[in-house]
Amino acid sequence: MHPATPSVAALVLVAVAGVAAGYVNSIAGAGSLLTLPALIFSGLDASAANATNRIGVLLQSLTAVVAFRRAGVDATRTTLWLALPAMTGAAAGTYVATLLSNDQIRIAIVACMLVMLPLSFVRPRAPSGVDPKQVPPATPAMALTFAALGAYAGFIQAGAGVLILLTLSLVHRAPLVASNAIKMGIVLVVAILSVTLFFVLGQTLEPIRGIVLGIATSVGSWFGAKHSVTRGERFIRVAVAVAVLASAAKVLLDTLL
Repeated sequence: MHPATPSVAALVLVAVAGVAAGYVNSIAGAGSLLTLPALIFSGLDASAANATNRIGVLLQSLTAVVAFRRAGVDATRTTLWLALPAMTGAAAGTYVATLLSNDQIRIAIVACMLVMLPLSFVRPRAPSGVDPKQVPPATPAMALTFAALGAYAGFIQAGAGVLILLTLSLVHRAPLVASNAIKMGIVLVVAILSVTLFFVLGQTLEPIRGIVLGIATSVGSWFGAKHSVTRGERFIRVAVAVAVLASAAKVLLDTLL
């Protein structure tokens, strides 16, 4: 069943959540844990919200990639090498998401929040003496981890940016600013694939909410990407913790009420 046309109040809610989510997505992650509840509150069921959210993710990640490049951080080469394993995993994750009921998707959102919360307190240690904008080359180990990260991003997306950021900085010892640029590139290609698969597999993608969300997240993402580069790694760590804590409180409250 196609969702009802959203009210002005519903679109305002989606837009406000989108600006906030775009900002924290480009500097840390977990923005979808703000937009998913907003989409559900706007009148979508959990499955449709999970699919429609990818429209916003796609547009805001494209904006962030452009902003990073203009700020002197070009992660295109590394992103392209990691895109194939990430998209392979994302295809599987997206397909699984289409098989679950609305209640199961809601449970998945809450479950990922409980995982993201402790991860937000992990303190990445950037390699000393390395330019924070220096993008590391892709390695076979990175390709393996990004296949798994892509599967999660394709399935629920929420918090995928946090996982990518922490994996790059902790496991692969990449500078956080460069890690953010890689993260946004991978999120972009995964979002393109997920939107395509959701559409082909018949999952509801509500265009009005999706476009409003995309514009709003793009605005937030543009400013977030600039601050990520100018304020550096300490600001990014704080943003990760704040984004996940705020999102966890919101999602848990919505689930209980």
